Amino acid sequence: MTISSNLRKHQSKNPLKRIALKNFYREVFSFQIDVQTVLDAGCGEGFGAQQMQDRFPAVRIYGADISLPALIHSRQVADRLSTAQADSTHLPFGEGQFDLVMSLEVLEHLPEPEAALEAYKQAANRYLLLSVPNDPVFRALRMLEGSDLLRLGDHPEHVNHWNLFTFPKFLRRNGLRILEIRVPFPFVWVIVLCAVDDGSQEMRTR
Repeated sequence: MTISSNLRKHQSKNPLKRIALKNFYREVFSFQIDVQTVLDAGCGEGFGAQQMQDRFPAVRIYGADISLPALIHSRQVADRLSTAQADSTHLPFGEGQFDLVMSLEVLEHLPEPEAALEAYKQAANRYLLLSVPNDPVFRALRMLEGSDLLRLGDHPEHVNHWNLFTFPKFLRRNGLRILEIRVPFPFVWVIVLCAVDDGSQEMRTR
């Protein structure tokens, strides 16, 4: 079986990568929101869903991914996860079915990220929780470890590139209200909590 880059990342023995992932998930799941139903869009091998079900055992979690091998793995990692094989731009769920749609490290891989956001907004009734690589830092750290030097550290699977400033702008252009932005140490990821309404009040960055 081909090992995905997501699976390699989560199985890495590199202590710095493990610390970075621990910080990432701590920040992802520390937002002060009350939700009962969650869709993990682009759930991959289920690591994000596992982290959520461990922290919030009462929450009902669903996962969608285009990769059948990833979904099979996800049900082993997150044993209460209900799954559906689906492209992130065409989700087979009802309108407003979920309190929260989260999509972690997915949008940078998609040729049509705007279409995915529309699908997420359709499925969510309250929040979107999104993360992408903070591209300048992400590429610099990859170069330091000797990865893709000829590409200046750019990951070969990434077709979109954002940073702390450009990703929130992209989300606003697509009709989302930013509630909070986080960039946890070592500043490799931008994590954004959004409301699906078009209100004007925004919260904070940390």
